Amino acid sequence: MLRGQFILVKIKLAILSIKCYNSNIINLKGYFTMHNNQQPDTPDGELVIKTLAMPKDTNSNGDIFGGWVLSQMDIGGSNIAKSFSPSGRSVTVAIDSMEFINPIEVGQVVSCFAKIVKLGNTSVAIAIETWVYDYQTNESKIVTKGTFTYVAINEKGRPIAIKKP
Repeated sequence: MLRGQFILVKIKLAILSIKCYNSNIINLKGYFTMHNNQQPDTPDGELVIKTLAMPKDTNSNGDIFGGWVLSQMDIGGSNIAKSFSPSGRSVTVAIDSMEFINPIEVGQVVSCFAKIVKLGNTSVAIAIETWVYDYQTNESKIVTKGTFTYVAINEKGRPIAIKKP
């Protein structure tokens, strides 16, 4: 990653953090929640990754680490983004929005669902939702959602035109 790209990512993440902090939507456990409790009943998009939340994925408080969830979403979204790249390569260039809606507990099944929201010349924007299934309660619920932007690249790491459907 070039130094300028790294700084841009740091700035975008700082802005995202400021927006989340200033929006007054932090609950007592430190998770970001929605103002209204209207949560979807079913996932929107296709299943792109499914895994299990394990103890090794927790932070120092014993909660599943938000960065781990973010990486699962990024991996899932890249599965779709690569299919649009003639070289089969793509890179994440932006996370345009990210909401942490509910916490994830150890032992829950974590599934990411994705759908394309915009196709550019070299990029694809993908909305990704993360859902959990709890075997103890037999319930599913949304836990995070965000929009990730990927750019198709060639073997030299330069942007290339995507394959349009």
